[in-house]
Amino acid sequence: MTICHKGIDYSHMKPLELEFVKNIGQTGNQTFKQLESGIAANGKTIYIYSRTYNDGHRMGNIFSYETIIAVVKPAGEFTLPNGTTLIHEDDYEEYATTSTFGRLGWEFPSLKGAKNKFDELVAGKTTENIPAGPVKTKKTKKTLPSLTYPTMEFSTKEIASLNNLDYPTTYQSMMKDVADGKIKFLRSKSLGKGKPTKMYKTS
Repeated sequence: MTICHKGIDYSHMKPLELEFVKNIGQTGNQTFKQLESGIAANGKTIYIYSRTYNDGHRMGNIFSYETIIAVVKPAGEFTLPNGTTLIHEDDYEEYATTSTFGRLGWEFPSLKGAKNKFDELVAGKTTENIPAGPVKTKKTKKTLPSLTYPTMEFSTKEIASLNNLDYPTTYQSMMKDVADGKIKFLRSKSLGKGKPTKMYKTS
């Protein structure tokens, strides 16, 4: 199902969550709630979020309002500092970090201030600080193995087992083969609980 917010197509991208809890800038855990979304002059997605205290005697009180430009990260394999490997099957949006505020994010004590900035970005009145394209991280290229595929439909997990490879390497090789037209996405198959499994077939 395609999810759209004011013309934003999320059919192939995971959007920012409507509400989440996070500790940004060592301020303690706070609740971030999405209040509005729109499109900037150059096609980037703009959001307004409220930040509220999540504990203590100030719980529920507003900390600030923020207008942010979502950072689009490409699908693929990512390794965290602790060694954990994450797989993102689709492109996804990421919240502006503290170091990017003033360029990708702005903090305001009132909703009015955040709304004014939001309207400026949507109207194209403030464009000098908006990146021209997606923010990409530099990756080290590695040689990917050639995969063997069955004639029937298959999942990434099944191909990893068939080729005796780990899941991350298999996924990267399959995404390359999708781009090259060797295989194609067929459907999402529900296996009960959890996220539906993506099924592919040879072209």
